[in-house]
Amino acid sequence: FIPELAPRLAFAVSVFHAYAHQFCCQMVFHPRKRTGFGWSNGEGNERIWALSRDLISNERIMGVSLPEQ
Repeated sequence: FIPELAPRLAFAVSVFHAYAHQFCCQMVFHPRKRTGFGWSNGEGNERIWALSRDLISNERIMGVSLPEQ
């Protein structure tokens, strides 16, 4: 943690996750209620992962599927 950055840091939870919290928590940490967050829903990193899914190999190994007789 760099002390010079402390005044520039703000904490929030993602928009969809915020609704799982109590109302008082939503009012403090919801990104749409926080100054400087704009209309971001906090899910940008999830979109990046979704877009890059084809670049990541699938770790599951599947065997030959045979119909039961």
